[in-house]
Amino acid sequence: MSVVTGRNQHFIPRFLLRAFGIRSARKEIWYFGRDEVAERRSVKRTASGDFFYSESQADGRPTLDDEITRKESGLALLLREIRTKNPGDTIEAATAAAIVSHLAQRTAHLRSTIGESMVRLFQRMKETFSERDKVEALLGLGSTVPESRFRKLVMSELAESLEIARLGVPYRVLERIAFVYAKENAGELVKQSADLANAVVDDVQPRSNDLVRDSHIKALGRMIGPNEYEDLLQTFEWSVEPGPAAGAILPDCVVIGLDQEGVVGNHLFIDGKEMAAIVLPISPEKLLLGRKPGFALRCDFDFNVEAASLSHTFFLAPRNDEETARLQAVLGRKLRSALEEIVDHGFEDTVSEGSTAEPGSESPDDNLLGARLTSGFQYELSLSDCGDERTAARVKEEVVSLVNELARAMPLERLDGITIGSDYPGLLRAVPRGWKNAPAPDTVPPEIGVGVAQTVTVRRSGMAKGRIVLSNNVSDALISEDAEQRVWGHYALVRQLASVALMEIVERRLPGTLLEPAGEGIDAWLYASVGGVPESYAESWMAAAFGESEEIADGLRELLAAAIDHMMTTVPRERLAYREHGDLERLLGAALPAIRHVLMMSADLLGHCAFTEEPPLGKTNVLRNALDRAGLRAWFDVYSDDLARFHHRSGRWESFEEFLAFNIHAERLLMTVGMFAWEAPEGLRVEVPLGIDLNSLFGRMRRE
Repeated sequence: MSVVTGRNQHFIPRFLLRAFGIRSARKEIWYFGRDEVAERRSVKRTASGDFFYSESQADGRPTLDDEITRKESGLALLLREIRTKNPGDTIEAATAAAIVSHLAQRTAHLRSTIGESMVRLFQRMKETFSERDKVEALLGLGSTVPESRFRKLVMSELAESLEIARLGVPYRVLERIAFVYAKENAGELVKQSADLANAVVDDVQPRSNDLVRDSHIKALGRMIGPNEYEDLLQTFEWSVEPGPAAGAILPDCVVIGLDQEGVVGNHLFIDGKEMAAIVLPISPEKLLLGRKPGFALRCDFDFNVEAASLSHTFFLAPRNDEETARLQAVLGRKLRSALEEIVDHGFEDTVSEGSTAEPGSESPDDNLLGARLTSGFQYELSLSDCGDERTAARVKEEVVSLVNELARAMPLERLDGITIGSDYPGLLRAVPRGWKNAPAPDTVPPEIGVGVAQTVTVRRSGMAKGRIVLSNNVSDALISEDAEQRVWGHYALVRQLASVALMEIVERRLPGTLLEPAGEGIDAWLYASVGGVPESYAESWMAAAFGESEEIADGLRELLAAAIDHMMTTVPRERLAYREHGDLERLLGAALPAIRHVLMMSADLLGHCAFTEEPPLGKTNVLRNALDRAGLRAWFDVYSDDLARFHHRSGRWESFEEFLAFNIHAERLLMTVGMFAWEAPEGLRVEVPLGIDLNSLFGRMRRE
């Protein structure tokens, strides 16, 4: 005999509903909906929907609703027997587990909860894929150098490309090029990601209810028989417990769960290993409680409040009174917050895996990057060609006063001394470094500007210190009658004192860093162009408050624009000459200092503007045009972000790797001038592809 599937299908079976019916009219029940007026309804039309599980089959084959109905014929008898038990009576685990497992998984609550989660998911998906920092993190672009996520998502795909393989490009070079290109084109990637996310959401969202329904039906079909959830519940100890004094309600979730800590939550969201107890109201007077051995409900456990707050759409009761009104006010509150938390945390966890941001960490301006104040230090002050004795005395007085003032705010114990004179380049060369083969300090070439101040790292009794060298242009400004000149002079000296302070901050966090070799192989070679660059950003940031902001920023922009133009003019010319003389050292001797000047001056400007909150490009087109001519506008933004992130971690760096990470920016500028560096088994390699200069070479041949 076949069973005809009815149109009205209950997602909470009537054998459970009837126990919560109105006492004077058992075929009716009070329905309390979210944001609705309490309503007296027929049990027959409550907690049901048209063809909720299945429609009738034309050939008479059993449907899911038929199978559920057959199974519940036996479960109804078992539940009726349990209701006859007294509070405190134990229940056979297999019986209780079969009832609870079945009732908990067939509800509209489950379907609605998943559906609402999908809506929230779609919303977060659109938001996430429209925000640059989140897209960068998802793609592994949130760090300064390529890391595991980028390699997994991007490099693994490139490695499988036959076209890429035919190029024969070394892996490191390919990885760096791909990473740099992706970061500099992140804006376009965000647009593409947002368009893709919107297209996916617009396609799937209209079908989401059908997708959820189909998935639920398939899952129920598999769970008609024994299942893992039922197996888990069979490990619990089961008993009948008294309901609340006012009488238990029946939530649309039917059951509620508790974790190992006794925290009540939706049974769908508690992992099986964490589930410690589960509660099913079987009548207003009685609860069916399953719990792991040794677990006890908290004394303040309030079933009705928890059940109402974990319901999605409604709860049911045999009465309408002040108690049910109070419960209706909290209907769904806990469930909605849990839904938001699960979806939001899922996105945040995914994004944070590819991000280097440190939410909640202290900002770098707290006590000047975490530095302790200076006490009891001595330094040498040497003046040469600084005017007559009276003028020199004024200079000395001004310098000592400023150093003493700054020592109250910066750690200056590592100040070796200050040398001031007219022969600035000569004074730089004459600084005793304290160790053999120390790199000679350089200054900017005349094509870019005039050097006036620099801090040279020296070694004194095994300790790294800083020797400040100033042109007498600075000392003249310090004692000038012109107020603007004095401000500039103060800024120039403060900028170098900040450099000394950074030495202490670096050495305190990473002892020995300043005097040890900077890595090995290609890292050491590249760091020669990068060393001091990230610190320069911090130094400029620290000194920004002591100068005329706009004037200093404009000067830094002009210097940087000149440095970029110098690099883009000098290096291509030397590269073309290299095609004839073949002396790579000569070419690198021109390229690397030019690259270092661009990196250093960019860091100076960006650090200054980070403090003053001025736009780095300024109001004129001088710097903007120089960056555009070199194709470096997008790189400049990436460099700014990397420096700001490094600065934010000042005094909290984990290793010197965070400094070496800036090598990629030297590599980026090498790429700009047509050079690629990598490390081969036989040693360091620098490739200068001939194709870059073919047009120039052909033009020379035609002229000749």
